[in-house]
Amino acid sequence: MAVPAAPRLREQALQRQSADLDTVSGATYGSDGYRRSLQSAIDAARGGRPAARARERWPTVATVIERERPPDRVNVTLNVGGDDLGVPFLTKAMLDLWVHALHGANPFLIVGRPGDDRRFIQTYRNAPDDYTLEHRDGAEADLVSTVVDAPAKVVELIWGWIRPEGAGR
Repeated sequence: MAVPAAPRLREQALQRQSADLDTVSGATYGSDGYRRSLQSAIDAARGGRPAARARERWPTVATVIERERPPDRVNVTLNVGGDDLGVPFLTKAMLDLWVHALHGANPFLIVGRPGDDRRFIQTYRNAPDDYTLEHRDGAEADLVSTVVDAPAKVVELIWGWIRPEGAGR
């Protein structure tokens, strides 16, 4: 994909004031993940209350996109199913959504540290409970691979690697 999907999705969200967004051509997985992550952030910002009871405290989409800073936000590079999302951060909730949504022709996710293309962690979904997880910490010879049998385990392993206290693992 030539242009990251996130700027287009962000523009739609701000115009519509909603997580009800159109899929960006060439970024199906990324669009779906962005939509679900945005809706999750909106729900969290309103305290999980139904819309009818939270009208006066309902966050605008702009608030969620531009000002909300989840405490577990980590700056990363992110590629989901071949889509360079242009999303410069990840939360554990976002990671969980994307790992569980991996399917189709390109069921993979790659997470890296900004400015360091030699270190990354990636997963490929082979079947519903069969993931290949790979981690590279430097040179190509430093690639380590394993098989993981549940999406929740994949999320925990990737999250453990990207958290600042997990740097260098």
